[in-house]
Amino acid sequence: MSIRKSTLRVGLCAAASVLVLAGCSSATEDEGSTSASGSPGEGTEAIGFIMVGPKDDFGYNQAVFEGSEVIKAEFPDVEILTAENVPEDDTAATTMQQMVDKGAKLIFATSYGHLDAALKVAEENSVKLSVSWALMLQSTTNDYVKVQYRISIQKASLAASISGRPAGFTNNFSAQGKCKRLKG
Repeated sequence: MSIRKSTLRVGLCAAASVLVLAGCSSATEDEGSTSASGSPGEGTEAIGFIMVGPKDDFGYNQAVFEGSEVIKAEFPDVEILTAENVPEDDTAATTMQQMVDKGAKLIFATSYGHLDAALKVAEENSVKLSVSWALMLQSTTNDYVKVQYRISIQKASLAASISGRPAGFTNNFSAQGKCKRLKG
């Protein structure tokens, strides 16, 4: 992969992050901001995982499914909802809404193509919705690094946070803000 493609991927990721947080500004005490109490999904009856491909593809979707199985084993009182082969269209919003209707307050939509659907479901429900995706980046020295991104949006407060963490590194970056509803 050329440096041009790597730069393009980084640029697209940065642009997507900016678009996701469009309409958001840093929360300040003057605005009466409050931080969300507890952990994401606290008190949830169910956690949802949406995969764009099959759960046994020997790749990313299988890793997501296996991760959901670990959570199922660690939290036996929480129902784990999974959906595989979910296309990046209105089907994703319908699938997420069905998970919300079954009690999911935390949904991992693991394809960036599910972002619009996730934002739609977050807008329509008083729940915190998290979307995560990963990019594999290549340097000019042909080193690869996988960067995992996550955005969470809470409808009630319109609080949003985004974070990124390169695999194999202890550091990460994050930003928080408070979104404003856009008209039109």
